[in-house]
Amino acid sequence: MNSIPRRLAAIPLARVLLIVLASSAAARAQDAPEPGADWSPPGPQTAVVASPASLWVGRNTTSLFSAPSGEAAGRPVPLQCGPIIADPHPAYSIFYDTGILASPGHPVSTTLQSFSPGVLLSLGPQWTLDYTPTWEWYSNPLFQHTLDHVARLQGSVAADDWTLGLIQGYSRSSEPLVETGRQTPEEAVTTDIKATRGYGSRTFIELGLEQVILNSPVIPDSREWSTLDWVHQPLSPQWDAAVGGGAGYVSVNPGSDMDYIRPEARLTWKPSPRLAVDLRGGVEDRAFLGSREGRLVTPIFSVSSDYQAGESTKVTLAGGRDVEVGYAEGQVDRVTTLSLGLQQRVLQHFFIGAAVGREEVAYLSTSGNPADLRNDGSTTYQFSLGTVLFRRLSLSAQYSSLRNASSAAGFAFSSGQTGLTVQYRY
Repeated sequence: MNSIPRRLAAIPLARVLLIVLASSAAARAQDAPEPGADWSPPGPQTAVVASPASLWVGRNTTSLFSAPSGEAAGRPVPLQCGPIIADPHPAYSIFYDTGILASPGHPVSTTLQSFSPGVLLSLGPQWTLDYTPTWEWYSNPLFQHTLDHVARLQGSVAADDWTLGLIQGYSRSSEPLVETGRQTPEEAVTTDIKATRGYGSRTFIELGLEQVILNSPVIPDSREWSTLDWVHQPLSPQWDAAVGGGAGYVSVNPGSDMDYIRPEARLTWKPSPRLAVDLRGGVEDRAFLGSREGRLVTPIFSVSSDYQAGESTKVTLAGGRDVEVGYAEGQVDRVTTLSLGLQQRVLQHFFIGAAVGREEVAYLSTSGNPADLRNDGSTTYQFSLGTVLFRRLSLSAQYSSLRNASSAAGFAFSSGQTGLTVQYRY
């Protein structure tokens, strides 16, 4: 199990690209931590058809640019009461979407407006609490207006030679998903506990326990408990090697319960402060429990690379393969992704982003020997342009294009999204 629950860690490709392109320019300029960094609500394993505007405005994003030199200095302290510091980050977005699946085989167009009056609370040197409600309004009556929620408590404590960390998350969303071909409500509660300890001057261990509870009135509910533990052995100041083992159990209702084991190895290379490469690989052996027990053995991997080519240019490469609980009864999804992104500051005050990505998803049966139920392949292109006004107000224009091919009737489509986001940071 990774540092984020499995079904949440494998963030859908289109969502990742939206994050890459639409991170708030204000957060970059002010060097403030983004609300809900490293946390994302559950979503489809393939592309998001109609991405909520809140995803564009930083509700679940991580800052991609360091603050320009000198801009963070002198930033006023946000609202403060004793040791608690409040950093509000309200945002408004409006997007026009085409080719959105209201139901399988029924693509439509809609305008989507979103308002997210979020706030990030610093509770002390090591603890933060972020909460963002998001109201979404669709112009097309085939979609329902929604009120979504994302909350995240994160912190760490030191105990003797151990460092203990906790991430407690909650999300509720209702988005059009490729898996279901319609607007799909979901609720997730996640708990992630980590412990690290060093031995001697080099070797250290990393232990992790996670629980993921997913509920929905239209797709199977699931409960997942898992662990992934690493033993790290730095080989040099630039190289770190690790071996690990993971295991988990998933209760699905309705559907087949399952368990899995995941032996993995990891190699990290950081030759300079500007370049970092992380490689992971292993095998997952997943058993489907029931009257017709079957197994699925899958080579899994992930690769990520960040290259900071100067103060204002960043290139990112990410890819991987994983297995996740499906959005239909008796199904798991094998997901393979690859994406390339570029972020660039131009003319000192403008930020541009561009990205392209590919995702392949095999929907597999859990009955007996897994067989393909459906295969999807999607390609996504993204572009954004942003700037900062008065040091606190950011404006960002975005465009995205998505093509999804599917072996199942009604799930192939082409969609586009054009919009504008306005965000204020105290």
